[in-house]
Amino acid sequence: MSVHNLRLSFSTGRRGLPGAAGVPGRAATISQIWNAAAVTDADPGGSHVAANTTNLAAIAYLYFDDLEESGAVVSAIWDGLDDTGNTDNRGQLHLQDTTNPAKWLRVQVTSTVTSGATYRKVPVSLIARGADFEDGDILAIAWYPVGIGQTATVSIGTVTDVDYEGQAAVVNVGTAGDAILDFTLRAGPEGPEGPQGPPGSGDVSSVDVSGGTTGLTTSGGPITSTGTIELAGTLNIANGGTGATSAPDAFTALKQPATTSATGVVELATNAEVQTGTDTTRAVTPAGLTAKEATAVQWIGNTPDRILTTDVVWTEADFEAVAYAATITLDFGTGNFNKSVDPVTGNFTLANPSNGKPGQVFIIAIKQDATGSRTISYGTNWKAPGAVLPALSTAANAQDYIVGFFRSSTVAVITGILKAVA
Repeated sequence: MSVHNLRLSFSTGRRGLPGAAGVPGRAATISQIWNAAAVTDADPGGSHVAANTTNLAAIAYLYFDDLEESGAVVSAIWDGLDDTGNTDNRGQLHLQDTTNPAKWLRVQVTSTVTSGATYRKVPVSLIARGADFEDGDILAIAWYPVGIGQTATVSIGTVTDVDYEGQAAVVNVGTAGDAILDFTLRAGPEGPEGPQGPPGSGDVSSVDVSGGTTGLTTSGGPITSTGTIELAGTLNIANGGTGATSAPDAFTALKQPATTSATGVVELATNAEVQTGTDTTRAVTPAGLTAKEATAVQWIGNTPDRILTTDVVWTEADFEAVAYAATITLDFGTGNFNKSVDPVTGNFTLANPSNGKPGQVFIIAIKQDATGSRTISYGTNWKAPGAVLPALSTAANAQDYIVGFFRSSTVAVITGILKAVA
């Protein structure tokens, strides 16, 4: 049996199922991994990027590792983020989650990039954002620069003239951001000689005595002029009218001392003379007057013959912090007039005071700690009406103020206590 011209026909099969979706394309050429922890001036981790805060609405810095996700070194790219724009707008950064389009962050680079050993610190401000990134998200990072360069300041340096056939030039002797331009300008050719001016008047307008002339004569008549007589040398008028041959000697002979009723010359007092305050013939300068002012130490130490200024008064009126101790001795000759013990953490004795000034008023602020019920005892030189010295408030954190004055340098009278002041 033989077969000739056999033809076979087959029907088309059904379309197969779609393949799995491919990995989404990256939105930028640099990818890094998000570190969700807040970072402060540190490497966010290999191939990682992080912010200074977990609240991206308040973001101020981004920290980029020197390596991309693939391991490539990208530190030079981070260093170039501040090469464009102006001082507070260097361009924009866009961070996009590569698998979730709802997660993104857009910021503006606001200043220069700081280099760490293995990372870069980039100052930023928030423009807009989507959903927050999660730790381990892979981000695509895009950079959008602004302008072609930073704003520069320009100032004029030197301007030099050269012959009209010379070479004109402008040279920046400063920097790209702070330019100082030196100009070399060509002068034009010399012009023709101008016409002769009119004859001068008959009056003498100037006399040149630089050649050694030491006097003027008028041949019996006065010298008249509508201008001034300028002397380039020395003109002796009967030895200055004093017979002296030097300027200091002539001035000494001509000057008269200043008094309360006559204008004259007065010598300046030194700072030491101002502080002594006994010289009656010298003038006080502003600097010398300042030397007379009392310092805080001089005021509280009662240094005599000093000028008291408002800033020193109110500085000394503040409360001086005194550390708690089982026995507290207050020295009113140092520190401030008013004292504060905050807090007292146990029972204590207020020992006899020292270096008070009779009539000096004081306030002592005392605050209980969180436990409260701390008690106070007094030295024998603390006095009070009826010989009853005040007790403290007992409540936790209670604030009391003891008020009084000094009867002598070491004896203080307590006039009252303000308790539990809120």
